[in-house]
Amino acid sequence: EKYKVKTQVIAADFSRDDIYDNIRSKLEFLDIGVLVNNVGMSYDHPEYFAEVEDPDFILSMLHLNCLSVAKMTQIVLPNMLKRRSGYVINIGSSAGSQPTPFLSLYSGAKSFVDVFTRALSLEYGGRGVSFQIVSPYFVVSKMSKMRKASLFVPSPTTYVKGALATVGVQAVTNGYWAHSFQSIRKRPQAFKPSANMAMVQISTKLHMSRLVCFPLRHQAKVISDFQSDFETRLWYRTRTRTLTESFLHIRGLIR
Repeated sequence: EKYKVKTQVIAADFSRDDIYDNIRSKLEFLDIGVLVNNVGMSYDHPEYFAEVEDPDFILSMLHLNCLSVAKMTQIVLPNMLKRRSGYVINIGSSAGSQPTPFLSLYSGAKSFVDVFTRALSLEYGGRGVSFQIVSPYFVVSKMSKMRKASLFVPSPTTYVKGALATVGVQAVTNGYWAHSFQSIRKRPQAFKPSANMAMVQISTKLHMSRLVCFPLRHQAKVISDFQSDFETRLWYRTRTRTLTESFLHIRGLIR
């Protein structure tokens, strides 16, 4: 009523693969101008891939993050091509732009969304349909578990305003200026800490992070140096323990 438009709601569980015939039947007579593929899920918490206990985890992750994008695009794209007009916006993630350990399946799934979108853009270039991949970093949401907005962690409203400003301007975008700044920083390659090394993820007050690796014998000094300026979380590995599944808050360790 507010915007004086008709709205049709189709309830669907995108973790299943038997929903698309119903969606197709509801959409086949509509002229869809813009498709936004925003269905997705991530891990409940960072975890070794082989230690995820949920038996439906892999299929749910792939159905929600990959199959939904491909199938919804397949349903809507033909009519867009006939009209030589349309816009497909796929919501990816910064985790799909680089290997993200402990979120490996999510990272791989979002990498598919990124490459799939770029490929379609080349495949249908010049035929009137545009494709955009949007790859955010952290945004305040239930999935990210971020509850407080800041410069580098925008609220949903702030992020959407930034993302909409890129429509028709950028085919590949982070959607928000501060996230674009984060993306141009040189990303470290994945590596394994040795048995006598500790790996620390340091998150500054601006929510930027980097990895620091140092010998365990220097652990106390490193903790002392960082605790006053950073919220620091320690990932550690010794000869008798594997990389811990939980992130240990350093301030809690040294009280």
